Amino acid sequence: MAGETRAERLTLISEVRPGGGAPLVLRRPLLVQPGQRYWLDADNSALTVEDAAGDRCSFPCAYETGPDAPR
Repeated sequence: MAGETRAERLTLISEVRPGGGAPLVLRRPLLVQPGQRYWLDADNSALTVEDAAGDRCSFPCAYETGPDAPR
């Protein structure tokens, strides 16, 4: 999977910047445990996390909107 990352330590993720562009923000921050893999599923606008057993969970994210959003 392109863009896949394996967490080496407990990792807090609150946003993902695909290709260095505007951030996709998770609805709530996510803790990824050491050894878990994670990647952006751009087709579904979600961050997918996979544990060592191969179980996957997806967390929706969206581009920031509103007056304080980066432009």
